[in-house]
Amino acid sequence: TLRHLPKVICAFEKKGIPTVLLKGVAMAVRYYDDVGKRPMADLDVLVPTEQSDAAIQVLLETGWLPQGRTVDQLSAPYRIPHHAMGFGHEGLKMSLDLHWHVSFAHLHYAYDEPFWTAATPIQLDSVATHVLCPTDQVIHTCFNGLHHELGNNIRWLPDVLCVFAREPEIDWDRFVVQCQRLAITLPMQDVMEYLRTVWDVPVPISVINALAATSVSYRARQLSQSVMTWTWDRTWLQVFWLLYNQYLSTTHAPLPGTLRGTGPGATGWLQPLGFIRFLQQRWGVDSAQTMWKGGMERVLKRFQKSREYQT
Repeated sequence: TLRHLPKVICAFEKKGIPTVLLKGVAMAVRYYDDVGKRPMADLDVLVPTEQSDAAIQVLLETGWLPQGRTVDQLSAPYRIPHHAMGFGHEGLKMSLDLHWHVSFAHLHYAYDEPFWTAATPIQLDSVATHVLCPTDQVIHTCFNGLHHELGNNIRWLPDVLCVFAREPEIDWDRFVVQCQRLAITLPMQDVMEYLRTVWDVPVPISVINALAATSVSYRARQLSQSVMTWTWDRTWLQVFWLLYNQYLSTTHAPLPGTLRGTGPGATGWLQPLGFIRFLQQRWGVDSAQTMWKGGMERVLKRFQKSREYQT
């Protein structure tokens, strides 16, 4: 899989599109002595949000096709409530997730900017790309590990232990500020306490105390609980909080530690008009009739999947 990655990065580079490697591929090339020790199902590549259209065009021109979607569903309006989309290459027999946001829960370019600014340049064969800086890698790895979309993602633990083993000088001040900016201090406090007490990771107690002392909004608390609940155990309210937070993050820049936006309409975010716009954006519809039909289809589909899992 990795032998084809430089060609993908080179195709982006020729169009002036910078890249950051994420998740398994970043861990394999940066932190594991033997890339074969880090299994991965696909490649994860981040591009700037404003260049996502150009990046998708590069993939289409080089034989990549969207997985589970039509080409028409690659348009910018359709992509708004998503942080990434999967592509497959029939000839290469491999998959690639193209990301235009770092986090699935933070869909505004303002969340991504600090990750890009601090990204570490690396060489992949003769091609230049980036990985997240060590501090951001810890945050990204731990937060993704908490997201039980496909069950318990236990790979986060050896990954983060690898980062700490290879990068002992973590910028803990940055760590706290980033967690506050992303409003994930609540789950990250638990993770850091676990790593410190069970795995003897040298997390300063002052960092844990700083996370604990950060004010957490009701919406951020609900988001954290939703993320940490396995997908089929989530209540309908938890699903709502997860998806509605994604919607809000697409339209309003963050205020540190609050998940409260600064754009027009950022206050009173649960008003009926805002909720209707959320449904229209999430489902890609423009009329009440289509929205109602689409909503019922999704309810029935989720119910069917839940029944299949239980049996």
